[in-house]
Amino acid sequence: MKKNITKYLLLALACLGLQSCLFQEENYFDDSSANRATADVSRCGELLKGAPNGWVMEYYVGKDYSLGGITLLCRFDGQRVTMASQMSEADETVSSLYSVKSEQATMLSFDTYNYLVHYFGQPQGSMSDDPNGTLGGDYEFIISSASAERIELKGKKYGNRIVMKALTEDQTWKQYLTKIKKVEDDAFFYEYTFIVTYYDEIGKVHQKTVPFMFTADGLRFHEPVTIDGQTMQNFVWKNELISFPG
Repeated sequence: MKKNITKYLLLALACLGLQSCLFQEENYFDDSSANRATADVSRCGELLKGAPNGWVMEYYVGKDYSLGGITLLCRFDGQRVTMASQMSEADETVSSLYSVKSEQATMLSFDTYNYLVHYFGQPQGSMSDDPNGTLGGDYEFIISSASAERIELKGKKYGNRIVMKALTEDQTWKQYLTKIKKVEDDAFFYEYTFIVTYYDEIGKVHQKTVPFMFTADGLRFHEPVTIDGQTMQNFVWKNELISFPG
């Protein structure tokens, strides 16, 4: 009887010891994960602040990029973001609060109202089919990758991929936006809907609309498009030809 009791006590102590080790291991990994998340928030925050002339944000709107893209310029100082847009006057800027935080991933959030970006995500009462519907624009983003030259985001709600590129210091914000607005104005009387036609493996014809945005020298597709072995994405506007020959 005494031998059996001793065996049970030893077994119980072994189980308690194993359970203690498991809890220690779990706490260790939880703490490590938290530290990694904190470090990534700090790293991304420093990268955002590190572009002296700010960032060019290629901001796409609508489900599956259906409404195309616009250029937003953003400069971050650690608490506030100063923004400008091709949709407004070239010398107009708006300042608001932002944050970099960790949820399921590292996030960039524009926290207080800035109509240059929040307008696209707020309810549009004039939309007859859904008075609470929006234009499909995000103001909270998952940071997918980040470097000193390029930051890639994904909209938290609508899922559009948004790219930010560090703006070179050889031009002012006003100069940069003025170039984009000139291309857009010069091409104003022409509607552009880019449709790619292709054949599948059984010869059936398919078509898809390609989202794009105006740039300082022309326009760019959201993603490269390959037709007959040639890959295309950037097109230069030629005013004398009134076209985008490439």
